[in-house]
This record gives sequence, structure tokens and C-alpha cells, in this order.
Amino acid sequence: MSSLDRILPFLRPIEDLLRDPQITEVMVNAGGARVFVERDGLIEFLPDRVLEPRNLTVAIKNIARACGDEISEVQPLLDARLEDGSRVAAMFPPCAVGGPALTIRKFTRRYSLEDLVSVGAVTPVVAAQLTNAIGAQHNILIAGGTGTGKTTLLNALAAHIPDDDRIIVIEETAEIHVNKPNVLRFEARRAQVPLGQ
Repeated sequence: MSSLDRILPFLRPIEDLLRDPQITEVMVNAGGARVFVERDGLIEFLPDRVLEPRNLTVAIKNIARACGDEISEVQPLLDARLEDGSRVAAMFPPCAVGGPALTIRKFTRRYSLEDLVSVGAVTPVVAAQLTNAIGAQHNILIAGGTGTGKTTLLNALAAHIPDDDRIIVIEETAEIHVNKPNVLRFEARRAQVPLGQ
């Protein structure tokens, strides 16, 4: 059973959206009253999709449990990773004004730097400059908005790091996949401090 399959029973009203391979992200706002999807890089509002706030709350709590985490009004934020690499972010009031909110960013396939060149995301010249910078051990800063391909590019570049380098990866939520022999990965844990303290 895939990670996504484990949480689908809690999300029947949007199950078809989560199964749709063209959709990369599902966003549920305002206590379930507003559902958006990202498809081909464009965000689209689905006015006919509504989740009852109570059902959304129960679904989010069950998803948190399935991910080995918890969410409540005292600990109103959830940022979790499913086994397949998909990300789940959820918020409860009082942080989420208007009701609980949920975002699921589905894992997509990994791209090599050559793949990114072939689809036109990176020019051959830029790809060569980046691989040369890696070989020369230069620092590279990757910045951009949500869903712009930062992690995709970083994963593609990581393949060009020499095998004899020691790589340390520190992330809030693990998304970077470095297939190298000497990798140390850390995932930040949020402080277990109840809201208001």
C-alpha cells in the first residue's frame, strides 16, 4: 500500500484529485469551503468541491496519526512527509483563521539535470556552469517561490557531487534525495511547546 493510499480513506471527497496524475498539489482552505489544485503549474479553484469542516478536522487528525504525528488546537501545525516523498501541511485554528486547512503536495518523479535541459527548464550553458561550480566546490544559492522547482533542481544537481565528498543535508521536511555513499541526513523537529507558552 502506498503512502497516499494510507491517507485516502480520510479524504474520500477529494480522492479523485489525489489520484489524478496531472494534479501535483491539492489545497483545502477555509475549513473545507474552498478547494484548489495545481495542474501543469497553474492553480485552479474548484467551486463545486466542499469538505465539511468537521470531516476535514477528523481527516487531518487521522492523517497526522498515520504519519506518526499529532495536531490539535494546542499544537495547531502539521508538516509531515509520507513515505513516497509527498508532503502534507495542515493547520488548525487559532493559526488557521476560518477553519482547518490542508495541503498535500504529491511526490513527482525525480529529474536529472539532463532531463531539465531536455524540457527547457535549464539551458545547456547554465547546466554546464552549474556542474562546473559543483566541481570547483563553489557555493550555489537556489531560491524561488513555492512550486517553482527548487527541490527538483537541487536533486538534479546533487547527482553531480563527487562520490568522495561527505554530504550533510539538513531540512525542515526531508525532500532532498542524494544518492551518494557518504550522506548524513537530518530533519528538523518542531519544538513541543503548546500554543501560548
